[in-house]
This record gives sequence, structure tokens and C-alpha cells, in this order.
Amino acid sequence: MGDILKSIGGFLIGIGIFLALVLLAVFFINGGVWLSVTVLPWLYFVMWLVFALDILIILPLGIFKKTKGASAVCLVVSSYVYGLTYSVLSPNPGSNQVAE
Repeated sequence: MGDILKSIGGFLIGIGIFLALVLLAVFFINGGVWLSVTVLPWLYFVMWLVFALDILIILPLGIFKKTKGASAVCLVVSSYVYGLTYSVLSPNPGSNQVAE
């Protein structure tokens, strides 16, 4: 009798963990949509600011030998801003929507 109760309890715990993981995935999807809608206006501003800094300051610093490494690091960091903007703007991989 004790083994049956243990197996039933283990089964119910397994179902509970599975349902918790499914709910966690749903919350991540809904939260991701909310976050992208909320962050997108700020992200546009930051992206254009970083682009202007890249063109006006960082690229000219790449000319000089002493500042070439710092310029390269700054360009790599700015590429993360561009990648984040692209990932927020891009549609879902399975959809047929075109990013506007």
C-alpha cells in the first residue's frame, strides 16, 4: 500500500512540475511581448545615439594606433545594441509577418 501511495505522489509531483514549466514558458512569452512593446521607443533612441557616437567619435579613434583597441571594443559593444534592436523588431521565427 505504501509503494502505491509513493508512486501516486511522485506522479502528481511530476505533473505539477510539468504544469509549472508550461506556465513559466507562457509567462516568458507574454512578458517578452510586453517588454518589447515597452522598451522599443527607448531602444530606438539608444540605437541612434550609439550610431551617432560610432560615426562621430569611435570610428575616427580607430585611425590612431594607441586608441585602435578601445575603438574596436566600443564597436563590439555597440553591435550588441544593434543586435538587441534587431531582435526586438524581428517577427517570430514561425510567422509570415514582415518587420515594419
